[in-house]
Amino acid sequence: MRIDVLNSRVVDAPPERLAPLLDGLGAPGDRLWPVRQWPKAIMSLQRPLRPGSRGSHGGLTYSVTGYEPGRRLDFASEPGNGLHGTFSVAVDGPPGGPSTVSVPMAVEVAPRLRPIAPLVRVVHHAVVEDLLDNAERAATGSVARPRRAPAWLRALTGAELLLGGGVDGHGEGLGRAGAVGAPAVLLALAGVHAGWALGWRWPGTDDRSWADRVIGADVPPPSAAACWTVAAGLTAAAGAVASAASGRGGRPARLAGRLVAAAFAARGAAGPVDSLARGLDSPYRRLDVALYSPLCLAIAAGTFAAVARGARRPH
Repeated sequence: MRIDVLNSRVVDAPPERLAPLLDGLGAPGDRLWPVRQWPKAIMSLQRPLRPGSRGSHGGLTYSVTGYEPGRRLDFASEPGNGLHGTFSVAVDGPPGGPSTVSVPMAVEVAPRLRPIAPLVRVVHHAVVEDLLDNAERAATGSVARPRRAPAWLRALTGAELLLGGGVDGHGEGLGRAGAVGAPAVLLALAGVHAGWALGWRWPGTDDRSWADRVIGADVPPPSAAACWTVAAGLTAAAGAVASAASGRGGRPARLAGRLVAAAFAARGAAGPVDSLARGLDSPYRRLDVALYSPLCLAIAAGTFAAVARGARRPH
């Protein structure tokens, strides 16, 4: 799978005004990279800038393949990222302006990351649009049309910062608890589903009473194949969260961890709304409000904290 994207912005300023921003990318005092919006994915570039200089952001590592001072920086990803390809940051335009700031990216997505390729694309777009906002603001003093991230992405980023203690690194205790607790609970739930696939009928006594408590009276009992599928998915989710919490796997692992957290947060938030709207006249809905949905929200919170902790660990 390939991702080819081009983000660009026409800025009402001459290229020479934008040149220092490009030359300062990834250095202390960087005014171009969106540090405030993405404090867990700050760009760092070796100095002096030249072909071969290494850089990283959010666990993604790469090297400089071309540098034209004040005009263009080209990068190629390093092996093991799960994203193999190139990206650039370029400033073009006549001496008096206006200028065009462009950020093209062309990468091949490794098979293990293909399920979250749409999320990779959305996050990349959001980061680059924030970068373009910074370029326009620094060169002109304002942004005509500021980029607005999707609400769900802002919620994910905000939750990660909140549970991870923000950029100053507090909240390490919650991060450690999430790093251990979230994968453990996911594996325990996988074991429960495997037991159901093998014929265990807790918390009921037979197929019907079991289904009434775990999925609802108006739905057929789940098949063994469905239970095995959920067990496999929960096991994979536990592995993704553990990898993200340890700092292994870099940005792709954190994206997978955030996706797990988002799924459980959505389930935990939607469950009580539906159950309360339909009435608490069934065992499943009562259990959903009292146990299932709160458990999903706890898993989401622990996963967010674990991912935030992993982002702070050395890569």
